[in-house]
Formats: sequence, C-alpha cells, structure tokens
Amino acid sequence: MLHFSRLGSGTVLAAVLVACAAIVPAQALLATTADTATLHATGTILILSGEEDPSSPTQNLADQVRLLTDDGASVELTGNLPDDVTSGSTFSGTLTVPTSVVAAVPAVTEATGPVEATSETGKEVVSASVALDAALPVVSATIEAQVAQTSAAATHALDVFVATLPTAPTTPVLDDPGIAALEATVSTFWSSQSAGQIIGFTQPLATKRVVTANSCQATSMFTEAAAAFGHPQGWYTTGFNAHHLVILAPASCGAGSGLGSVGLVQSGGVVWASYSAPFGTNAVAHEIGHNLGLRHSNKHTCPNPIVEGAFSGGTFSDGCSDVEYQDFYDVMGGGLSYNGMTNAQLPALNITQKYKLDAITSADLVPVSLVAGVTSGAGSFTLHPISDATGLRGLKITDPRDGGVYFVEYRSGTGMDAGSLYASGRVPGMTRGVRVLRQRDDTTSAVLTLPNDDGTRSMALGASQSLTSRSGGVTVAVTSVSGTAGVTVSLGDAAGAPRMGTGAVSIKGQNSELVPGTTVEIRQGDCAGPAVWRTTTGSTPSAYGAFGIGLTPGSYCIVTLAVPAPYGMPSANTLFQMGAGAGNWVTVWLPGPISGALVAKDAQGIGINGVTALIRQGSCATQGPGVWLSTTATNRWSSGGFGISLNPGTYCTTISQVPAGYSIPAPADITVASPGPLWITAWIPGQPTH
Repeated sequence: MLHFSRLGSGTVLAAVLVACAAIVPAQALLATTADTATLHATGTILILSGEEDPSSPTQNLADQVRLLTDDGASVELTGNLPDDVTSGSTFSGTLTVPTSVVAAVPAVTEATGPVEATSETGKEVVSASVALDAALPVVSATIEAQVAQTSAAATHALDVFVATLPTAPTTPVLDDPGIAALEATVSTFWSSQSAGQIIGFTQPLATKRVVTANSCQATSMFTEAAAAFGHPQGWYTTGFNAHHLVILAPASCGAGSGLGSVGLVQSGGVVWASYSAPFGTNAVAHEIGHNLGLRHSNKHTCPNPIVEGAFSGGTFSDGCSDVEYQDFYDVMGGGLSYNGMTNAQLPALNITQKYKLDAITSADLVPVSLVAGVTSGAGSFTLHPISDATGLRGLKITDPRDGGVYFVEYRSGTGMDAGSLYASGRVPGMTRGVRVLRQRDDTTSAVLTLPNDDGTRSMALGASQSLTSRSGGVTVAVTSVSGTAGVTVSLGDAAGAPRMGTGAVSIKGQNSELVPGTTVEIRQGDCAGPAVWRTTTGSTPSAYGAFGIGLTPGSYCIVTLAVPAPYGMPSANTLFQMGAGAGNWVTVWLPGPISGALVAKDAQGIGINGVTALIRQGSCATQGPGVWLSTTATNRWSSGGFGISLNPGTYCTTISQVPAGYSIPAPADITVASPGPLWITAWIPGQPTH
C-alpha cells in the first residue's frame, strides 16, 4: 500500500517572508481607494507566503501581507503594495476601515480625517479587525526597507513554546528529552549545511508549556508565545539577534504542517509546527530553513515527453508546472512516507539551496559556460555526492542560447543521505543519480524530471542517461555512477539540439484590439499534428491578450478552441513557421464587430449635432432590418457623431431627422470590412438657421 504525505496528512509547510535586505528605498504608494472611515497606522510589514488550502490540498492560498503594529497587533493588508516590498520593512500609511469593522466600532465615522491607530478608537478598530479577520485596504503609505547587515558565524538560540488545546490539555506533544534531541538534530544539521555560518543551536531558557485555545492558529500563537518570553513578535523577525521562537502545537492542528518566517542566515525568526512523528523533526528543520532565508524545494513536471516548460505570464507552457514541496530529496521539500518507510535522517540540502545559503565554495561549485565568440563546447566532470562535506559537489551551467542557469548535483545515498528513501530504490521516480535543478526568480528550487518509457518521470539520471534544456543549449549526460558520478556537459551547437525559437502570439479582434480570454492550442506540423502548447490569453498588463512562445524551429498550426463574446471562431486555423532565435511574432485574427463612429458633417466639414441616423442591414434596395439608431452629439473627442459597432457586411444609412436649416440626404449604402476601425461620414446639405 502506498502512503504519501507532505509533512503530514493533507497539510504542508508554508513560509513567512522576513527579508532584511535593502531592496527598496522609502516610497509612497498611490492612493487606491477612499472611504468615509480611515485609519492611520505604523509598524512593520510581514509577508506570509501562500500555504496549501486544507480544504483543497491541490490548491495553494495566495500570499498574505500583514502589518505588525507598534502596539503588537497583527492585521492583514490589501491594496496596491509594491511588488518588491519585503517583510521587515517599516510602514506608515492610511488604511480603509471596512464596513464590518465600522459596524463594530461606529465611533470611527465621527472623525474628520484618519483615526490614529494609537488612539482609543483606533485601538478598537485594530482589535475588531483582528477579531473579525477583516483585511484593511491600503489607501496610501510610505514603506522603507531594512538595511542588510553582515555578521560572523554565530550560535543561534531557541525559545521553545509547547501549546496544547483546552479540549485535550494533557495531550503529549513533545517531552523535555524529545525537545533536547530535536535541538541536537537541528543544531548538527544546520551547522553542517550552512558551512559553519551557524555554529549551532542552544536553548538558553526553559521550555514554556501552555494550554491555549489559539494552539492551532499560527499567527495568533506568534504573538502569544513571544509575549510569554517577554518580547513582541517583531523582536524575533527583525534585526540580527539569531534568536528563534519555536512553537510546537498538537498533531490535531495539522499533523506535520508548519509556518515559518524567512529571513537571513544570521537573523532569527518564528516557527509554528504541528508536531507529529515521523515528520516532526523534518517540519521544524524545514521552518528553521525558512528563518535562514530558504524557500521551498519543488519538482518541475510536464506531460511526457516534454522535459521543461517555458515560463510566461505567470505559468509554464505545455501543461508543465512546479509542484510545490515535491523535491523529497531535500529538507526544504515535503516529508514523504512510503509503505511505512521514511528518511532515516535529515538529507543534505540540494545544490541550489546551498548556493542560496552561500554554503558552498567556488571550488566546490564550478561555473560552466562558453567564452565569448565560441558557439559550442563540451567538458567532463567528476562530481562528489552533495552529502559529502568537501570536493566538487555541484555545477552551475549557463545556457548559451537563452541565458538560463542550471545546477547539477549527485545523490549517492551515502553520508548524510544514508538511509534516505531515494536510496532504497523502492519509491517510483526516486533513485540515486545525477540531478538537474533550476533556481526560480523567487529563489524557490525546482528539480527537473526525466520522462521514462513507462510514462513515469524520474528526479535523477542514471548512467547513460541525459537531459537537454528546453532551448537545446545544454545537455547533461551521465557517464558513470558509483562513489562519484561522471558527467559530461555539452553547450551550444554541441548540445545536439536545434536552436530554440522565441516570440509571441497575439490574439486580436477586427479593430486590432487584443483579446484576453481566448484559448488556443499550438500543434506541430499541420493542424492534425501533436499539441505542443495550450493556453488562454490573460488580462494582466504584461500579457494582455497575448503570450510568449518558445518552440523548436519548424512548421506549426494554431487552432482556436474558445473565444469570449462577442467574438466568433476564426474560419480557418493559423499556420506559421517558427524560426531559430528571437522575433517570431504571430497574430490570430478573430471575427467580430468592427467599431468606429458615424459623423454628420456639413459642406464645410463641420460636425452637426442633432442628426438622427438609422442603419439597416443589407443594401438600401433591400430595406433590411434596423440594427443601429442614434443621434449625433458632442462627446469628449468630437462633435456631430456617435459610436457604432457592426459585423462585416453591407448596410444602408438613412437620415431621419436633421436640425433646422438642413435637408435630409438620400440613403447611402456602406460596406463594413476588416480591419477596423470603421468611419462613416453622412454629408448633410444646407446650413443652420440662427
């Protein structure tokens, strides 16, 4: 029987971003809303990365931005915060008070301006927001990032808080010997995996054990437990005191799930974990990894035989995705139990995480790239296992075709990895071997997977196996696997794959407007060939009605599968040739209404208001049904017109009413054809009477 869990049953780890780097200067936010009740507040920003939704385990919740007020409260914020805002940044701004909070604190509407959060009414508003779990939209604010600091190797301290529920106050979570063993394991692991940047972990104060109804509420427990140790919550997540608050909650709160703040190697942090064997130690070590600045280790997977998707508009092409937590070789992934077996000890960090942690020397992580002016090359390397303490343990390869960076490591099942699930060879897709990984822009890690003939996918390459990057510019081939691994890297033309073509597909209506919400499929060769790309055009500013593509050179067909109203399906598919390199631009035209205007003018070309025009379908000889009736008027663009939107075809324009002094002209046929826009001029004889 297969048993699978990600650090528990149905729940997974998440992270709180507490970055202390000076990423953004002080900046003012544009006003986004205004309301009768507003609040002025100051404090520190805290960003909680999206965790898995317990009610729908395949869905991740959106990131959450919170404000830790100067009074110690933690409230959720919404609004147009800058994309590069980080946790630990100072915040001073005006917030809208939502109607649910106004109903609870009506006095907030009596103020003539923003209520100060430190006033009595302001404190009531903050308390009501917390109690109602009501987010406060940002109207305007100034945000300033913390300034990063560097520190020497340090010993980190743990403040341990064990919480139990009033409904089960005697439920064992972890006794003192268990906490001592947990501290020793975490200390040994992170000391070795940080390359000595962390000397170790100690517990200077006795464990606090409290019965509290908040046990399962991580954000509430951060405040409650910090206060029990005499600190505000922000004391652990700002500055560089190397102090960690670790909250251990009962297994009934999520059986191995957790939440942690993400900082820097020498900063501290907060950890909440629903402690449960066999994943309890892994959960705490994982969350402390977030405290040290690491994000999740994921698995990149695609429909066979595709190896790697192209990232554009927030998604990967070809049905590919990064599956969160599923690099089970790494502590920053999830925990896995298979037929009752788990890892015997915490396995080594993967190469991208060591690189992020600055825990591997340049001698042990070799950069591989082509020199300027050279179009191809190859080299061979002998890799020591990533679980070793010294030796060449990683490659950092730059793809000469698209600039993408690939990391390579070897997993041997020895040293720190002894007793690992992958080393047993019993878990599908997990074996000893060479692994190829990417580090994403958000610093998460993603291991690439190799398609197998039986339809499965492997996270490691064995002897005589190889993996080629999407662009075709990098091929990693494994020549031998034993105590070390023999690896050959081929770059550019030597990689043996055709140069990738890149570009974009635009979906346009008859007025050349981009059309979001259109679903298309790109097929190789003619329109009966295999599908290689499928997507729906988005509505974000960076990819409105269009999407980027990356394909090997050749012939392709775009088949339109669905269009939004009022557009129609194209009468034919779109064929195109994909060339090597950049600059492949393709447009799919959708049939639909052609927009424009009818303008009534006199003999001098001056617009005339008050002209009523009826547009009938068909020629004037057929007297078809009316499709548009309006009267010309002045708008912000011009005088004497009105907007129209018609499908392609023949129409008759009939003027039925004109101002005094003008005569009604004879009906006139018009032809509406693409591309738009459509302009119709109705010439009105006569002149106005005054």
